Amino acid sequence: MTGIKELREFVLRPIRTSDCALLFLATAYVAYLTLRAFLIPATIDESFSILYYVPKDIWAILTYDYPEPSANNHILNTLTIKFLTGIFGSNLLSARLGNLLAGALFAGAGVWLVRRLFSHPITRVAGLFVWLANPYLAEFFSIGRGYGMSIGLMAFSICHAFRFFEKQTGKAFLLSLMSAWLAVAASFTLLNFYCCLSAVFFLFLWQNARRNWRWWLAFFSSHLLLLGLTYLPVIRMLGNKEFEKFGVTGFFEDTVRSSIRHFFYGKGLLGAHTVEVASILLSIFLGAAAIIFLVRWATNHFRWTPNLLLNALLPGTVAVNLAMTLLTDAAWLPARSCLFFYPLLVISFYATGQWLVGTAARRYLRPLLLAMALASAIIPIRAFNLSQSREWWFDRDSFVILDYLKNLYIQEARTEPISFDSYWLFSLSLKFHIQSNNGRYAKYVQPEMIWLETPKPTDNYEFFYGETKNFHQFSDRYEMVWVLEPGQRALFRRKQNPGG
Repeated sequence: MTGIKELREFVLRPIRTSDCALLFLATAYVAYLTLRAFLIPATIDESFSILYYVPKDIWAILTYDYPEPSANNHILNTLTIKFLTGIFGSNLLSARLGNLLAGALFAGAGVWLVRRLFSHPITRVAGLFVWLANPYLAEFFSIGRGYGMSIGLMAFSICHAFRFFEKQTGKAFLLSLMSAWLAVAASFTLLNFYCCLSAVFFLFLWQNARRNWRWWLAFFSSHLLLLGLTYLPVIRMLGNKEFEKFGVTGFFEDTVRSSIRHFFYGKGLLGAHTVEVASILLSIFLGAAAIIFLVRWATNHFRWTPNLLLNALLPGTVAVNLAMTLLTDAAWLPARSCLFFYPLLVISFYATGQWLVGTAARRYLRPLLLAMALASAIIPIRAFNLSQSREWWFDRDSFVILDYLKNLYIQEARTEPISFDSYWLFSLSLKFHIQSNNGRYAKYVQPEMIWLETPKPTDNYEFFYGETKNFHQFSDRYEMVWVLEPGQRALFRRKQNPGG
């Protein structure tokens, strides 16, 4: 009831200008996510999850009990889509609503944090700008994958952990643990965050609540349930060598530099030097944040406070990731898998900046930190779009291809679905939209998509959508009728008189 009481007090009290600005930013962010969710075609990975994993029974989804266990099955996300599909049918709403709600949760957590940490209106607005500034992260709140869902739940967990260190209530403790647990269920990479949070909770309980058996019971029960959730999937993915498919170079190249490249969305502010400069600055900040945390923690006699929790999350989670990767010889996390580091980076920026402006240098640091925060708005503004995702850019034309075939069917008054296939990389997105039960395309285009590199001599597809670099392999039978991206993708139509 405490949360309801706080919400009622917030709604009934006079609304300040700064609160309106925060509400406007958060609402605009969620509106942007919603537009993307319904305007951008399904991507290959989410289509694969929907077509392959969602139809399976719940036990198979939970335990990865199927051939070739893959990390593409983000358990909580798959179960959410399965549940929503039962209500709304198979469509973009069912595929993406769970992550949209996580995006709203993420925005709400940002508003809560800046209001909790900062008193000055401009500082609050600047802080929220930084929280929402990563355009690459925003994409995953509009896509039916587990990454966005896990990050929204992680943010929710952090808010309740902060509240727990303030009030030391069992409710906040349980909500933080449960949210972190669900974040792992949405994406196993959140084990890094869960282990860091778990270590902080353990130290706090050991210092302050050794005899509180209820808290210890909740703590260890969460860990046992998590072990039960992850054991079979991890064992089966290890057998399938699923953890050896990505980063093999090192933490700095695979995790740090790839994250920076995706953050700037290919639109670097410093040209060719953007990634190098940002990598150096980020490394310096991470080292400084870790030192500041350790110094502050030692100064406080290794006792925990809400702000020390925020200081600990980034260096602690990075340390967990380094240790887990080195000890298990797993692959380093690429950009999409390590997106959860971004909110932790922002939180560290909040906590470190708040501490710095309390020093003698605050006169000079406050305007610098505010300028850096407000400048973060430049990045998303330059990267905003309602047409494609950066990770799966090649799926951006699924709608226009299907609309072309649909319009042709109508113009020519056909009665049979158009025979069509595509290069395998594009086929899953097309197949999802053709087979989804919203009825937009199934009447006009044949519903089955066979995985192909190029049309075989024995194939008789009227249309083929593929890469232009492979056109020479079937140019004797097909002609190019529409170039969607010069030098990349085009739609081909079978010649009426092949070879003639």
